[in-house]
Amino acid sequence: INLVYIKGFSDTEIGQLLNISQQAVSKTHKKALKNIREYIETHKDKKGGI
Repeated sequence: INLVYIKGFSDTEIGQLLNISQQAVSKTHKKALKNIREYIETHKDKKGGI
């Protein structure tokens, strides 16, 4: 997430940096966003809304 949104790297660049495929980067990115979305949904009422 940091490499995409803070550093501005593409999936291809991240894959080269980490020595993994672009597809693996894309899958991990999608899973991370899903986890963040689920976390926000389960915690939004406890913090007074997000």
